[in-house]
Amino acid sequence: MMLLETIEVLNSASFVEEALELAVDKVIDALEAERCALMTLGGGGGELEVKTWRDSQKRATSSFRFPRTIPSQVVLTGESIYVVDAEEEVSSQSIEELKLRAIMCVPLKVRGKVLGVLYADSTKKENSFRESELPFLEALAKQIAMAMENARLLEALKGKGS
Repeated sequence: MMLLETIEVLNSASFVEEALELAVDKVIDALEAERCALMTLGGGGGELEVKTWRDSQKRATSSFRFPRTIPSQVVLTGESIYVVDAEEEVSSQSIEELKLRAIMCVPLKVRGKVLGVLYADSTKKENSFRESELPFLEALAKQIAMAMENARLLEALKGKGS
């Protein structure tokens, strides 16, 4: 039910940025994540840029630090990553500094092309994400990628019409 509600929110938002923020909020609710971010590939297609992010109170503060290893790997492979005990499973200074325990990161893909990633994390071990939640996040990421691509195509059409 949460997936359908989230897709409805995505489709009802007036602007893509608003839709992305609402989708990130829904991920926080569904996974009980402490933080969630949506990152897109920059214009040159290389560096990930944080488009929107929120904490568990649905606030975006001035800075968002995250381990770049996992999102970069998701972009490179086009495959989702689910880590239950990040400090034990992944060797990364930023994961240790942020004291992250659980991480889920899925690609934003449309027609086989990776546009970015949807990333969620938590420092709590006892209520960390469940692997059964990964299909929800992957389905949501597909919808977000389609919304982003549709917005891009609409902008391109507007540019040709003027």
